[in-house]
Amino acid sequence: MAVNFAIQPDAKAPAQRAKHLLRVERYAEIDGLGTVPIASSLTGAPLAHVDVEVSELAVKIGDLALTCDVVRLTDEETVHTAGRYITRHGAPHAKGDFAFLVPKSASLGGEQLDPAVLLTEGDGKLMSYERSAVDHMNDDHLDAVKNYAEVLLGAEQGE
Repeated sequence: MAVNFAIQPDAKAPAQRAKHLLRVERYAEIDGLGTVPIASSLTGAPLAHVDVEVSELAVKIGDLALTCDVVRLTDEETVHTAGRYITRHGAPHAKGDFAFLVPKSASLGGEQLDPAVLLTEGDGKLMSYERSAVDHMNDDHLDAVKNYAEVLLGAEQGE
């Protein structure tokens, strides 16, 4: 007697793929702005440098389509958070503000997703320690950081 071991579809897979795209992609297509560099906040919300006065944007990251509220960062939030963007893309050349793009609606390959499942709860304590953790690694464990960059990320050898 043959046993059928058919693989069942994973209902969480689309949300997991969408979360992955939010956290790893470096660029997004934003209506009216074109291709825009992005970074990820601790919650997973895309962080962008926005030079237009709008409160909502249509965003595409790979096959993930989002409608996002534009939540501009305060000066204090920028100090803690903009480093993620600057580390990834360098300082922006245009005038504008850093903003979180907070999903209001989402679809992946045409399948509707609950935007609430795409983000994790932010932790203010963790945000306040992030900069000191990065500084500590750069100051006290540069050999490990260099190894990560060269071996895991394929960066050229150097300082």
